[in-house]
Amino acid sequence: MNENIWFGHPEELAKLAAAVSPGKSPAEAVAYAVELCRESVEAVNRIALEEGAPPGLGFYPFITDSTVDRIQKLENWKKIAPMPEALPATIADFFDLIVKAKTPSDCTKRMRDFFSQVYFGNDNDPQSRAAAQIQRIKQGDQQGGYFTQTRWEIMGGCYCEWWKGEKSRKAGQSARQRKKKSS
Repeated sequence: MNENIWFGHPEELAKLAAAVSPGKSPAEAVAYAVELCRESVEAVNRIALEEGAPPGLGFYPFITDSTVDRIQKLENWKKIAPMPEALPATIADFFDLIVKAKTPSDCTKRMRDFFSQVYFGNDNDPQSRAAAQIQRIKQGDQQGGYFTQTRWEIMGGCYCEWWKGEKSRKAGQSARQRKKKSS
């Protein structure tokens, strides 16, 4: 067995093996459980990449602590992104339910900031890449809607998490400025 595989505690692997492999020998059951875990990670990675997940949710050949964290993050995003009435959904739906800025231009700017920081932050020209991503979404809308359920959950949850951090960061800056002015 590959020692790079992470399963938390050996008893967790034993429980999984027993649950999915009745009647098999312990060695066969563990080997099958390991294969299920690998396939699960590969499936999550494939879906995440196909659906536009931000970098950092990419290929992980072994189950590691960070892989488990990323899978948990994907699951959490599914819970925090309010879903549209119908799928596929459009960028207008995303703006209304997720971005929630005052005007469409404010929404577009926020979305561009989100993409440039989260998706393309290590790129040479993150603003251009972000604008191109927004254009791809708009082109997808012309085909009936860019946002599949998985895209919506990943991008919507990631955006909600990012925006929460942005509001916190801005509030901290504002508090520091008020404190500086009162000094």
